[in-house]
Amino acid sequence: MRAMQLWMILLALVLAGCGSTPPAPQPTPARPSKPTGRSPAEGAAASAPTRPRAAPHAASAPPPAAAASAPAPAFAPVRGPLAAEHRWLWDLFAGTPVLVVGEVDGAVRVDVPVRHAFDAGGSQPRPALQAVLQRLGLSLSRHPTARLTLSAPEPGGADRERAMREQMLAQGLAPHRVSATPGTAPGDAVKLRMASAPGAIVRLRDSDLPAAPAATLTPPARR
Repeated sequence: MRAMQLWMILLALVLAGCGSTPPAPQPTPARPSKPTGRSPAEGAAASAPTRPRAAPHAASAPPPAAAASAPAPAFAPVRGPLAAEHRWLWDLFAGTPVLVVGEVDGAVRVDVPVRHAFDAGGSQPRPALQAVLQRLGLSLSRHPTARLTLSAPEPGGADRERAMREQMLAQGLAPHRVSATPGTAPGDAVKLRMASAPGAIVRLRDSDLPAAPAATLTPPARR
């Protein structure tokens, strides 16, 4: 009987030990991380997945280099009475579409692009051409023997030349000093040519000629 009681007490103790709550596991201490020299924000940005870089926008792209402008032609002075007028007109229209050219015979030619000289389909000079004609009128007034030749390309060249000539005559120039040469201005420019008149031919008088040697008449020989 006593042995039976001891067995029952031992069995109760075993059952009591199995039903007790096991102790909670202790947390494992974290290992110290190696210093990286970066802030937490930089570390987060470094660990974030990288995205493919987008192509630069057209507006942010650098503009293309500007094309180098063509150098202006060098000034080549003409010889003769119109040398000063050539220089004056050259300096006056420098940097504009008007081209001033000195020719080998001493003449001065001024080329004005048609798009600046006349309206499309029109025959009346535009303000730019009017200014050029006014300056040429001043040059002609300083050289009474110089003459001006007008030439405008087709179509409508004759009407345009007539309108330019009327403007020159309105400045007080004699009609014989301004002439037109239709159909001699190829391309897309109005050509205005100022040249000195040829020198007058000096008439020789008979008294200025050297005396002719006296003629010697030889009588015919007798047969």
